[in-house]
Amino acid sequence: MIKTNENKRIRWKLILWVLLVLAMIETGVWLWFGRVLEDGTMQSVSVWFWVIINLVCLVLWWVFLSRTPWTVRLAGVIAIGIGVVGVKTLIRIDGFSGKMVPRLAFRWSMTPEESSEAKRQSIGASNPGQVGTRSEKPVEVTNRDWPGYRGANRDAIVKSLRFPLKSEGYQEIWRIPVGLGWGSFAVVGQSAFTQEQHADLEYVVCYDAESGKVIWEHDDVVRFSESLGGDGPRATPTFHEGRLYVLGATGILNCLNAADGRLHWSVDILKDNGASNLSWAMAGSPLIYGSNVIVAPGGTDSNSVVAYDLETGKRSWSGGNDPASYSSPVIATLHGVEQILVHNAVGLSAHEVDGGKLLWNFPWSNSPGIHPAQPEISGKSRILISCGYGKGSILLQPDLMDSGWQVEPVWSSRRLKAKFNPFVLKDGFAFGLDEGILVCIDLETGQRRWKGGRYGYGQILLAEDTLLVLAESGDVVIVKASVEDHFELDRFKAFEGKTWGHPAVAQGKLFVRNGQEAVCYRIQEI
Repeated sequence: MIKTNENKRIRWKLILWVLLVLAMIETGVWLWFGRVLEDGTMQSVSVWFWVIINLVCLVLWWVFLSRTPWTVRLAGVIAIGIGVVGVKTLIRIDGFSGKMVPRLAFRWSMTPEESSEAKRQSIGASNPGQVGTRSEKPVEVTNRDWPGYRGANRDAIVKSLRFPLKSEGYQEIWRIPVGLGWGSFAVVGQSAFTQEQHADLEYVVCYDAESGKVIWEHDDVVRFSESLGGDGPRATPTFHEGRLYVLGATGILNCLNAADGRLHWSVDILKDNGASNLSWAMAGSPLIYGSNVIVAPGGTDSNSVVAYDLETGKRSWSGGNDPASYSSPVIATLHGVEQILVHNAVGLSAHEVDGGKLLWNFPWSNSPGIHPAQPEISGKSRILISCGYGKGSILLQPDLMDSGWQVEPVWSSRRLKAKFNPFVLKDGFAFGLDEGILVCIDLETGQRRWKGGRYGYGQILLAEDTLLVLAESGDVVIVKASVEDHFELDRFKAFEGKTWGHPAVAQGKLFVRNGQEAVCYRIQEI
């Protein structure tokens, strides 16, 4: 035992008791988030919080209560400082996983963005540009196309084919480096459209769906940067009648000619509606209805949901006063009435398709107001919504009464917490990622039928009786859409690194991407 003098010893017992109490509290918090709330994200956040608390207590004890000589205390503080500086010098954080776990890398290694750009240079395409040519123009949308986010109906259901049950049924036909971006592909005919970030330019890029070559690009001089979610655009382009409608991360809504990328019109929806950008940027993909493109900037003074004329970009109507979140608007027909549903920062709102008047709203929010998952229509008149951060899901029953709309909950549950991973519905059941673990929920009761398969914060497609899960790890996983139990049939590796983008299926091909690469697989139809 080290002595400071004849009568004083280091107070080891004091700090050991403090650390023991903190460890007990941390364990309780961990179990609360994990077992009670089933919230893996908050579990990760709590670990970092308590690690910091422990370190602060340790330093305070060492400096003020340890009873070591002041020269020793000073040396200890200097050593801690050198250690902190050393770690910051050697290690960097390359973003976070969906569970808020940091991805660490050595400072001297290339960042994901630098790695992608290096690959582009190696194939002679250091910047997007006119490196490919094609005579065909994008055609009218058929049932074999994927014209926007989660397909033509925004429900992630593939109706044009069945998924092969083995990895041999997916033949890679091209793989290319792409810029940062967390959206998906819209694919029509032989054109595949997506958004990317290259340095300080936010691009919309059209690729040839057969070869992966760039056909055209359009850029805006903007860059959204955020350490947790990652830099770059979030939303998926929307194709409609030969034009492309694209919302960038900073709120720039562009209308482009789908054949050559020529700009028809552009509007900054945040400035136009007096709204501020979200912490993780504009992520809602534009919705086409009639002669308008609909977005949700979240402005006050009846500017929460706004429609712009497809031809001119002029405002057609606006409605609502709720702040925005990250969900994309969707069209629903309830009791014979078409309406626009938006899960904003405070709940679910429904607006008239012509005029934007608020028909009804239902408060349903988690503490940070983060709701990226779309509402889904169950049957003819029910709506399932879900969000993460310990909140869960709720099934709503809107009814049209003589006095107006009345919305009542059928059930609510924590059994499905879709953080930013939309779910799919099949025959009265919902399949989704509950904090990264695949679950099956009975829509009639809200009870969980099964839970299994740790796929992280990935994305899901449904084709007949098969689920295709693009896992956060970059694996493509084939799962049986069974209500009896979890049956994983096969898997193969598409990427290394964080993968959040939604897969797209068009013209017999599977398109997947993350913030570094894009891959196209030809699907062996069965």
